[in-house]
Amino acid sequence: MVGTQLSQKQEPKQKKDGYYLNISTKYSVSNKQHNETFSISSSSAPPDLQDYLGKCQTSTNEIKIECWMGRSGNQMHQLVLAFSLALASGRPYVTTLEQYNDIKKGNMTKSVWNIPSRMHVKPAPPLSSFQGTGSCPGFRAPHLNCDCVFHQRCPTTVTDRRDIYMRQIRPLLRPEVLSACKVPRNDTLVIHVRDGDVAMATTKYHAQPPCHYFHHVIETGNRGLPFEKIMLVHSNQKEKVNWCVKDIQTRHAHKMVEAPKPTSVAHDTCVVLQAKNLALTTSSFGITLAMMNTQIDQLFVVDSVTAIVIIENAHTKQPKEVSDTEEFKVLRMIEDFELDPAELCAVFPRAMHYRVPVNGTIRAMAKVGQEKGKIKNKRERSEETKRRYFLHFDKYAALIETNCSAW
Repeated sequence: MVGTQLSQKQEPKQKKDGYYLNISTKYSVSNKQHNETFSISSSSAPPDLQDYLGKCQTSTNEIKIECWMGRSGNQMHQLVLAFSLALASGRPYVTTLEQYNDIKKGNMTKSVWNIPSRMHVKPAPPLSSFQGTGSCPGFRAPHLNCDCVFHQRCPTTVTDRRDIYMRQIRPLLRPEVLSACKVPRNDTLVIHVRDGDVAMATTKYHAQPPCHYFHHVIETGNRGLPFEKIMLVHSNQKEKVNWCVKDIQTRHAHKMVEAPKPTSVAHDTCVVLQAKNLALTTSSFGITLAMMNTQIDQLFVVDSVTAIVIIENAHTKQPKEVSDTEEFKVLRMIEDFELDPAELCAVFPRAMHYRVPVNGTIRAMAKVGQEKGKIKNKRERSEETKRRYFLHFDKYAALIETNCSAW
């Protein structure tokens, strides 16, 4: 069951200054009122953009990416951050490592992207947050270091980031990639499911959504009606496949559009970039490509992260004091996974935003039925809790749903 969202507001609005975040969400599900709040603050004096530039980016005409983080999604975020820093500081170039195009496991490859070592920074549009003044109010960094252009950020909106993706990064896509797949039909829902190292993650920062999220979008996301066809995009790592893959294939077998096996990164990129209807998960791969998709009609995003922070703070009498690093990670997840519904709707007017509530987190699921007294083995208890969360979520909790009409 997904409860109908009767009202939702934030008090106060998220302050994206990097050193204070307070979210108070009130919503109504199944005629029961709930309040979920958390706040994160730090007493540390934040560095400013000029501190960072003077220490780490000493050349006055470029922002340089010295190393690459993780896989293609994180590397896309690095490019966006580098261009945003260049726009804020008025620097004309973003430069990268010469060996960027080396084909390495998990990295963007020559088959999909053509990333030059020197890229010209196109001027920002008039209403952009970036004016090239050399200042960046609210500059964020968990600590002032020079690693990789990943932990240093000027606050940006979804609109700002969409502009950078479209004007600076999408042109780097190899043209043949858009012919590497059969373009999804208008009645097809493309679903990205995360496999691999965090396929079954239920903890902060990488928590994956319950399978119920995908089922609900399939059954009601097409303007209140079910989608006729669905196509799964996932890496199909046999030893680390998300449980939702089999659950979706079994429950909706008659709707499945089979992709060629095995698929390639180019094929999956092609599908996500041209999907008309796209359901994302907690993964940078899908959301970074969605930000470059020019054909999206309906976009579905899910927040499985912030409720975990809320429930952790519920056990303290005062707002939780956290380190700069932890605070930065929470803010990074909100930005990188595009979880601000108001900002998202400004770019994608037919977006749907879902959130896992406090009583739907893995911690809450562990308490249901008091299975500690029934299942003695710790591993079996953990597996049962994961099954409850991923496969039977709707028996215990309801997703919070917000569409763009709320904004």
